[in-house]
Amino acid sequence: MSNIRKNILKIISGTFISQILLFAIIPVLSRVFEPEVLGAYAIFTTFYGILAGVSTLRYELAIPSPKMDRKAWGMTALTIYSAILFSLLVLISIMLMRFVFNIVFPPYFLFIPLGMFILSFQVICQQWSARRRSYTRYSIALFINTTSNVVLVLILIYLGYKSAEVLILGLLLGLAVSTIYLLSDRKFKFHIFLKYMLVFSNFRYLFISIRKNIEYPKYMVPTFLLTSAATSAPLLIIGLFKSHTDVGFFSIASRFLIVPGIIIGSALSEAIRAEMFNRFHQKKLIYPIVSRVLLWGGMVCFLFILLMILVGDKILIFVLGDKFSPAANIVIPLSLATSFALLMQPLQPLFIVLNRQKLNFIVQIMIGIFPNLALLAFTITGFELNKITWAYSLLYSLVATIIILILRGIAKKHDHKAKGEISGQ
Repeated sequence: MSNIRKNILKIISGTFISQILLFAIIPVLSRVFEPEVLGAYAIFTTFYGILAGVSTLRYELAIPSPKMDRKAWGMTALTIYSAILFSLLVLISIMLMRFVFNIVFPPYFLFIPLGMFILSFQVICQQWSARRRSYTRYSIALFINTTSNVVLVLILIYLGYKSAEVLILGLLLGLAVSTIYLLSDRKFKFHIFLKYMLVFSNFRYLFISIRKNIEYPKYMVPTFLLTSAATSAPLLIIGLFKSHTDVGFFSIASRFLIVPGIIIGSALSEAIRAEMFNRFHQKKLIYPIVSRVLLWGGMVCFLFILLMILVGDKILIFVLGDKFSPAANIVIPLSLATSFALLMQPLQPLFIVLNRQKLNFIVQIMIGIFPNLALLAFTITGFELNKITWAYSLLYSLVATIIILILRGIAKKHDHKAKGEISGQ
């Protein structure tokens, strides 16, 4: 576990100031922007996150696993080509809807294809960091992303701008600056990257590579969509049947709870996934990683939920201000769902490591559909936001528990098989 600790510490150490900045700006956002503005921004980031995740067809997930760099570079080129094509399709679709079919939606949606294109380069750098198990530069990039975002938002607020575009421009600037920093790494060999981009410009090679790696778009794209549904659908459902104000309350409360957890959870996921791949290739035991994540993660989540029960509402009002006091009623149920999501997150790469894509698809159906069906039913029948959130969170936590038990089981099964192979030698 020493390698995992080192990698986790590298990522978290570089993002410690980022956490402070994110927490520092939340009170500013809640006092400067109205809840409906934050709700509009949340809906934008929801659409952007889903489309950006689909644009690569999840080929980037194959970068860390090959033993030979040649195949990893091939998957890198395939990832970029997929993102370019998908970004162009989204741009054309938005232009047609807005200027030909006169469908009314905010003009800032035109920024989505640009963000998708930039993010594709960031994710390949992230996956190469996982492949090399070198996280220092990625850690610094996270800090640069947050800092650039926050600085631009504060400047625009100072100049008197208070629209959703302010937050969107901050998001895009942070993404662009941090991606440029990642690509400037000397270890990122541009001549090799360009070589494989040229190779894959031949449709024959492109078609062969797509056919060989069809399992990623076949299984991982639907899996990603289901995962996104688990976290993003609540905002869309509430926005559709309630209002942007309710979306603002839900999104700001979620952000208040999940900001530190997402950073730490992402650090755990990246470091643990790299270590799992390493142990899998070396035919070492994986379950010890799973058991420690469940032990220490479970203790942290329990303490977090207890803290939110005791003083969560008071902390939220103190941080966000009285304007967001209605959101205090959903702190406890959201803390429950957040805790189970963060406990499950570091273990989910196990499905990829052990080539259990079909099982991964099934469990993502569970987590993506069942909690949102409860939320949809309670929303349609006119319940208040507090009860809607409780219904969603309780069912989410139940499904997450089942998935954690499944992950625990397949890790044990792998280790039992690995022990048999070792003893047979």
